[in-house]
Amino acid sequence: MKIKTDPFIKIIALTLGLTLLYGCSKQQGYKLGLTSRWVRGIITLSPDSRESRPFVLARKYRKTHLQTSKGYLYRVAIKIVRVEGDGVYRVYMEDEVDRVELQFFAQGYGVTQQTFQRSLGIGEYLFNPVLTRDPNWKNSYYFLIKPLLSSYITEEQYRLEDNEQLFLGEWLKDTEESFNQEIKKPLKDER
Repeated sequence: MKIKTDPFIKIIALTLGLTLLYGCSKQQGYKLGLTSRWVRGIITLSPDSRESRPFVLARKYRKTHLQTSKGYLYRVAIKIVRVEGDGVYRVYMEDEVDRVELQFFAQGYGVTQQTFQRSLGIGEYLFNPVLTRDPNWKNSYYFLIKPLLSSYITEEQYRLEDNEQLFLGEWLKDTEESFNQEIKKPLKDER
């Protein structure tokens, strides 16, 4: 007697098998599940700094019903994820979110970025970024980070909540004040 299997079951089995076989990179892991719901991990600052508190900026891509010749159009929403004292963060992927792009920020450290796609068979992504000191932090801040974060505050299309806009504004202000304090430090006499 021949058992008939549904083609959909074969596709799910193949997808799950490939996921288990190949998995993710060493810095990124996963936990099995029906579909992707969470991205979580621990942020490490190298070298460690107690003054700099990292945060995560999550760009969530929601698919619209509009389609072009290149594919579907996406509506992007921004969410600020505050990191706990021990560096732990968690980002939730709502049902309508197709992919999430995470950017990890900390004063004096280079920005790290990672993208996670909603996947069948992966319930949770695990990602533990290591942020390293940026030797050109001031230039990176003024030419890259400040314009990017300022656009998230001012552009309504990102749907950033008021308290998150305030958080980003305060973070930018604190960063610039730290630069001003560096300038005011007295120079050592060279004799």
